[in-house]
Amino acid sequence: MRWDGLVSPCLRLSHGYREVVLGREKEVIPWFFGDLKQQTLADVWDDPGYVSFRWRLRRALYASCLDCNLLRSCEYAKTTESDCWGDSPACSDCLWDRNLIRCP
Repeated sequence: MRWDGLVSPCLRLSHGYREVVLGREKEVIPWFFGDLKQQTLADVWDDPGYVSFRWRLRRALYASCLDCNLLRSCEYAKTTESDCWGDSPACSDCLWDRNLIRCP
Protein backbone atom coordinates (compact mmCIF):
# COMPACT_ATOMS: atom_id res chain seq x y z
CA MET A 1 0.00 0.00 0.00
CA ARG A 2 1.22 3.43 -0.84
CA TRP A 3 0.89 6.55 1.30
CA ASP A 4 -2.07 7.71 -0.84
CA GLY A 5 -4.09 4.50 -0.38
CA LEU A 6 -3.32 2.88 -3.72
CA VAL A 7 -2.67 -0.86 -3.45
CA SER A 8 0.18 -2.12 -5.57
CA PRO A 9 1.10 -5.81 -5.79
CA CYS A 10 4.74 -5.13 -4.90
CA LEU A 11 7.36 -2.51 -4.16
CA ARG A 12 8.70 -2.56 -7.71
CA LEU A 13 5.34 -1.63 -9.26
CA SER A 14 4.33 0.96 -6.67
CA HIS A 15 6.00 3.87 -8.52
CA GLY A 16 7.04 4.71 -12.06
CA TYR A 17 10.74 4.89 -12.87
CA ARG A 18 13.41 3.55 -15.20
CA GLU A 19 15.50 0.56 -14.18
CA VAL A 20 18.37 -1.32 -15.76
CA VAL A 21 18.09 -5.10 -15.90
CA LEU A 22 21.18 -6.92 -17.18
CA GLY A 23 22.33 -3.82 -19.04
CA ARG A 24 18.93 -3.18 -20.64
CA GLU A 25 16.82 -0.14 -19.74
CA LYS A 26 13.19 -0.75 -18.82
CA GLU A 27 10.35 1.59 -17.91
CA VAL A 28 8.50 0.47 -14.80
CA ILE A 29 4.88 1.54 -15.04
CA PRO A 30 3.03 1.75 -11.70
CA TRP A 31 0.27 -0.83 -11.28
CA PHE A 32 -2.56 -0.81 -8.75
CA PHE A 33 -5.32 -3.23 -7.88
CA GLY A 34 -7.36 -0.85 -5.76
CA ASP A 35 -7.70 2.33 -3.76
CA LEU A 36 -8.30 2.19 -0.01
CA LYS A 37 -10.05 5.56 -0.14
CA GLN A 38 -12.81 3.88 -2.15
CA GLN A 39 -12.62 0.19 -1.12
CA THR A 40 -11.85 -1.89 1.91
CA LEU A 41 -8.62 -3.86 2.01
CA ALA A 42 -10.67 -7.08 1.93
CA ASP A 43 -12.44 -5.90 -1.24
CA VAL A 44 -9.12 -5.13 -2.92
CA TRP A 45 -7.59 -8.44 -1.80
CA ASP A 46 -10.59 -10.44 -3.05
CA ASP A 47 -10.84 -8.63 -6.39
CA PRO A 48 -10.79 -11.30 -9.13
CA GLY A 49 -7.97 -9.55 -11.01
CA TYR A 50 -5.76 -9.45 -7.93
CA VAL A 51 -6.60 -13.06 -7.00
CA SER A 52 -5.68 -14.17 -10.52
CA PHE A 53 -2.44 -12.16 -10.43
CA ARG A 54 -1.34 -13.73 -7.13
CA TRP A 55 -2.26 -17.23 -8.35
CA ARG A 56 -0.21 -16.74 -11.53
CA LEU A 57 2.83 -15.43 -9.66
CA ARG A 58 2.82 -18.18 -7.01
CA ARG A 59 3.06 -20.71 -9.82
CA ALA A 60 5.54 -18.67 -11.93
CA LEU A 61 3.11 -18.72 -14.86
CA TYR A 62 4.48 -15.80 -16.82
CA ALA A 63 6.87 -15.20 -19.67
CA SER A 64 10.55 -15.28 -18.74
CA CYS A 65 12.47 -12.44 -20.36
CA LEU A 66 15.66 -13.45 -18.58
CA ASP A 67 15.68 -16.79 -20.42
CA CYS A 68 14.45 -15.60 -23.82
CA ASN A 69 16.80 -15.48 -26.83
CA LEU A 70 14.61 -12.75 -28.40
CA LEU A 71 15.14 -10.36 -25.50
CA ARG A 72 17.33 -7.83 -27.33
CA SER A 73 14.74 -7.29 -30.09
CA CYS A 74 11.53 -7.65 -28.05
CA GLU A 75 9.30 -4.61 -27.59
CA TYR A 76 7.50 -6.15 -24.59
CA ALA A 77 10.72 -6.15 -22.59
CA LYS A 78 10.91 -2.35 -22.67
CA THR A 79 8.15 -1.77 -20.08
CA THR A 80 6.25 -3.57 -17.33
CA GLU A 81 2.92 -2.86 -19.02
CA SER A 82 2.44 -6.37 -20.41
CA ASP A 83 4.41 -9.39 -21.57
CA CYS A 84 4.36 -11.57 -24.68
CA TRP A 85 1.85 -13.91 -23.02
CA GLY A 86 -0.62 -11.03 -22.64
CA ASP A 87 -0.24 -10.72 -18.87
CA SER A 88 -0.45 -7.32 -17.19
CA PRO A 89 1.51 -6.19 -15.36
CA ALA A 90 4.60 -7.94 -16.69
CA CYS A 91 6.73 -9.69 -14.09
CA SER A 92 8.83 -11.28 -16.81
CA ASP A 93 12.20 -10.06 -15.61
CA CYS A 94 11.48 -9.16 -12.01
CA LEU A 95 14.67 -9.67 -10.07
CA TRP A 96 12.72 -9.84 -6.79
CA ASP A 97 10.54 -12.70 -8.04
CA ARG A 98 13.66 -14.55 -9.24
CA ASN A 99 15.23 -14.10 -5.78
CA LEU A 100 18.18 -12.27 -7.32
CA ILE A 101 17.53 -9.29 -5.04
CA ARG A 102 15.64 -9.08 -1.76
CA CYS A 103 13.75 -6.31 -0.03
CA PRO A 104 15.54 -5.01 3.08
